[in-house]
Amino acid sequence: MTGGRWITGGLILILLVAGAPALAGEGFGSPERVYIDDLPPGAFAQPLSTEEPFISRDGRVLFFNSGDKENKKDLHFARLVNGRWAYQGEVGGVNSRTETQGAASLDRDGNLYFVDTRAPRMLRVGRWQESAGTVTAIENFTAVPARRPELFRGRIHGNMDIEISADGNTAVISRATWGWEGGSVRYIQAADLLVSRRQGKKFVFNLEESDRLMQNINTDDLEYAAALSADGRELFFTRLAADDLAHLRLRSRIMRATRASEGEPFGPPQTVDAIGTLDFVEGPALSPDGKYLYYHRKTGKKFHLYRVTRP
Repeated sequence: MTGGRWITGGLILILLVAGAPALAGEGFGSPERVYIDDLPPGAFAQPLSTEEPFISRDGRVLFFNSGDKENKKDLHFARLVNGRWAYQGEVGGVNSRTETQGAASLDRDGNLYFVDTRAPRMLRVGRWQESAGTVTAIENFTAVPARRPELFRGRIHGNMDIEISADGNTAVISRATWGWEGGSVRYIQAADLLVSRRQGKKFVFNLEESDRLMQNINTDDLEYAAALSADGRELFFTRLAADDLAHLRLRSRIMRATRASEGEPFGPPQTVDAIGTLDFVEGPALSPDGKYLYYHRKTGKKFHLYRVTRP
């Protein structure tokens, strides 16, 4: 994540299992750049950064956020027009100019979940109004561990992204630790994926259940920025090796894991080979039909969107 899903310079900063997923094919083709028409200017005298993609459940809207040097990250969106993504503007009702908003995720009922560092637990949810391009009835998402500073140890724990399942009953959150120095958040130190489940009308976080579901996913490396398939049986996420982080090697991998049914733990993940292991890549997002896997990649000073395709 650039930090997110986010790592660099900011706060916001998934096939070996029993049972095949209900999606066609495992093999992805070569990466291709994803362009958004009419992007406004951004940092470094270049068009706006495009990070942390998410494709709406009908496949017609692409959510993304800008970069850390572009208002500390804001949420934007594009619509699919004649087969091309066309920039529409900022997502209304969510952005500030001094804090981070990003990593949007939308369920089938129109509930938009996103990171907002103004929130006590850094996550919020509201109602996506498609015609107006805005979010209303925004509330704090609280079914996750609290933000927890350890100032004498020079670090702070928090939640840096959220993925909601298509049915709206499962949330996968990245729980991260950042360094803290001089009153400011520094580079990320650790990250794992947590699961919060809906019980009745509210979400409940159960650490034991979360650990069971992610027992083959979380390691001593950094795991973050999850994406779920529409049936909940396929998980993609970012993995950043702790050794690469320690030696400032800017590279990461997009991982894929599967399970036979929704209530089972995900199996051991494998690298999405088509994306490779040499670039800094983050924030996978799967199209509703499971055909396209979007992600962002650092090229020069900025992040741009790419995708790989399977049959």
